[in-house]
Amino acid sequence: LAQAVWAQVVVGADCTAGLSRLSALPFEVMAAPQPVGLNDSNGMMKNRVGTMTLTQFIVEDTQGDQQLALLMNAIQHACKVCANAIKKAGPCDLYGLAGVENSTGDDVKKLDIIANTIWVDTLKNSGVCCLLVSEEEEEPIIIKDAHKRGPFCVAFDPLDGSSNIDCNVSVGSIFSVYRRKSSEDAPCTDADILRPGTEIIVAGYCMYGAATE
Repeated sequence: LAQAVWAQVVVGADCTAGLSRLSALPFEVMAAPQPVGLNDSNGMMKNRVGTMTLTQFIVEDTQGDQQLALLMNAIQHACKVCANAIKKAGPCDLYGLAGVENSTGDDVKKLDIIANTIWVDTLKNSGVCCLLVSEEEEEPIIIKDAHKRGPFCVAFDPLDGSSNIDCNVSVGSIFSVYRRKSSEDAPCTDADILRPGTEIIVAGYCMYGAATE
């Protein structure tokens, strides 16, 4: 019993000495470990919440042109809705032909019709377009309502490369934008968009990855 008590005293003394030595160490040695993952202010969460969004970029890059910002946000929305439809194409039975031909004589796929409807409706409802030209439409779409039209003429292929959609390869949407030259007091004409590419004010594309079967 005496030996056991003596052992506890010795161990207690050693622990006290050890704590004394630790307390004498500089603060840097005792600093907490660096956080990682979600708790890292310079890591994942900073990339999540600190990165500029596409909407923020559009608002800043259009330099106060509110109508152009509205147009680009409408295009952004159309691309997102198309991407969602393509992602679900397999389970929703959206592959295959629609049984019609487009203005260039190509066989139209189901996704062609869906993408065209999305683009046309989105751009019409943006309130800043006056003329739309789609590869899937025989004639230009002229917006005649003065309260729903704006200064932009947009030419687009809502789903470029759709002939390969059944092969699970990448497809995309392509577009170009002109600013109308005719008077805004009347509906625009074909001449507002039948112009050289050097007069395009905005052009771009959005690429969609293949759906997973």
